[in-house]
Amino acid sequence: MQSATLNLSHIQRYSLHDGPGIRTTVFLKGCPMRCRWCHNPETMSALPVLQYFKSKCISCGGCCQTRNPDLCPSGALVLNGKETDINDVFQTILRDKEFYATSGGGVTISGGEPLLQASAVALLLEKCREHKLHTAVDTAGYVPFKNFEAVLDYTDLFLYDLKMMDDDKHLEYIGVRNGLVLDNFKKLYDLGKNIIVRVPVIPGVNDGSKDMEMLADFLKDFPGVGKPELLPMHTMATGKYESMGLANEFHNSGRQHNET
Repeated sequence: MQSATLNLSHIQRYSLHDGPGIRTTVFLKGCPMRCRWCHNPETMSALPVLQYFKSKCISCGGCCQTRNPDLCPSGALVLNGKETDINDVFQTILRDKEFYATSGGGVTISGGEPLLQASAVALLLEKCREHKLHTAVDTAGYVPFKNFEAVLDYTDLFLYDLKMMDDDKHLEYIGVRNGLVLDNFKKLYDLGKNIIVRVPVIPGVNDGSKDMEMLADFLKDFPGVGKPELLPMHTMATGKYESMGLANEFHNSGRQHNET
């Protein structure tokens, strides 16, 4: 297998929500978007992020002064982000090969935005396909289409996030406009690729009737894609924000935004 590295955040085994069946989800670092409700804030930056989980701390003094996660015996201090050889990632994936076979599952590459590392991702997916593993890429689509082209031959399914159709709201809440996202979606569809649309439903932001009508109007031109998966807002990322010393209005305050 050709050697390459991935800028890895973490690997989640026995995942049930990132495609069909039981899956191993590989979360990569780096994202061009800045969703204000992001459920994986540790993956936004491509740089390593130091996280401190107070609930795990046993006050042993091992790492508190040096801030060195290698000296923390309880896992309270964690450095998220590491250049990892794809061979090592693949060996972790293979551990659950039997579960994939019996459940119709496989491997999902997520993030962050995994297609920022398209070349290395393609090498990993190629190896998965050689071993007859079902492959999926979870993307928000804000990358040059050449990044999609790098993985097309090795990807069985694209989990495509459509945050919202209103371009101005997209810029306000996500930090970028959605033109590139929609253009890439059309190109992927025209190539006949298998796509599942996923929409994070954020109260007061994109859950209004106008938002849903705009989404339905867009998707009606893509028969065969099927109904989008609506992903409810949750607060499970609150601890992640706290571990990074960050506040997040959607996770911490419970604040609801006025619908526009």
